[in-house]
Amino acid sequence: MFWVNIKIQKNVIFKKAPMLEVVSVTFKENYKQVVDVNRAAIQWIKDNGYRLGKMMFSIYHVNVDSE
Repeated sequence: MFWVNIKIQKNVIFKKAPMLEVVSVTFKENYKQVVDVNRAAIQWIKDNGYRLGKMMFSIYHVNVDSE
């Protein structure tokens, strides 16, 4: 593990969580492809012998309405 020099702000809270495996996908361009990207990730999970957990979330780095 490595650390990046980050200025810690008072409103940032760190919590420890149990270790787990995740599937993470990052993509650029049009948000219209979100459904296809999610389908591909789910298929990869199944094809590689993993199972879906109970939680899934997305982080948008650009306002979806701007497209």
